[in-house]
Amino acid sequence: GTVPGAGVERTTDPVAAPSAAKPAEAASEVPAFAPPEPEQPSLMVDTARVVAHRVSPAERAEYRRRIEQSADLKGVEQDLLRRAATGEADAAAALADLYAFCAQALTQPRTPRAPRPGKPPPPPTPAERCAAYGAPGALTALNLRSTARAWRRTAAELGDTVSQLIGDESFARPGTAAARERQRAAEALLRNGDYQGLLENMGYLIPISVLSQGDAWRPVLCSLVPNCESESCRMQCPADYLATSLRRLAPREQRVRMGQQAALLQAIRSGRFDELWDPGTGP
Repeated sequence: GTVPGAGVERTTDPVAAPSAAKPAEAASEVPAFAPPEPEQPSLMVDTARVVAHRVSPAERAEYRRRIEQSADLKGVEQDLLRRAATGEADAAAALADLYAFCAQALTQPRTPRAPRPGKPPPPPTPAERCAAYGAPGALTALNLRSTARAWRRTAAELGDTVSQLIGDESFARPGTAAARERQRAAEALLRNGDYQGLLENMGYLIPISVLSQGDAWRPVLCSLVPNCESESCRMQCPADYLATSLRRLAPREQRVRMGQQAALLQAIRSGRFDELWDPGTGP
């Protein structure tokens, strides 16, 4: 990409890069045409026939709690389907989360737990809670991921900002339309104070931001989320994280990352975010 805006010294988090072709082979391996765009999943709601709307942060937190804890995920699903059919963006996003959760839980067969004589049964595992969605295995997980992507696109069309940030889950090259769409979604989350939504999806910022994900975005967002409402947020922000996050770095790197943290906080205060993004060279 091009040189980022003045005032922010750039560092890059390690991201695996594709192996380069040998010089003699490179010319023959470059395709003569651009590969087709991946097919977009179908929308699960006719967005032209509903009035898109949102619910309160408390209701969104309740959706999350039910997905993380309920033993009756089919009942949760039916409730969310009814709500999403009316154009509720948050219900559509919660359905995407539910199907993605069960896809992960059912990826591989699990050995049933043996009962413990004289002791109450343990809480159901994620795989047990998702058992109504099919037998554990690759095919079940694939079908659930496909359904999750369709609901994610639907939620984005209905106006869910986190779903707009996630998009099709692809790697967004800086400067492309996909990168700009993610930038707009990230800026909207920052303006709206939805720091937890951004914290839980920081991976989508890696290719488009000039700031370090682990040493700038993460500590700043953790400091702005005093009480995590989800397990994924709590995993990102353990109690001692803010105090220890920079100690492993050399003094110069500490200064660079602290400068990045200050730049991010200033951008949030001012509502001006241009210096956070890699302008890239894409169309």
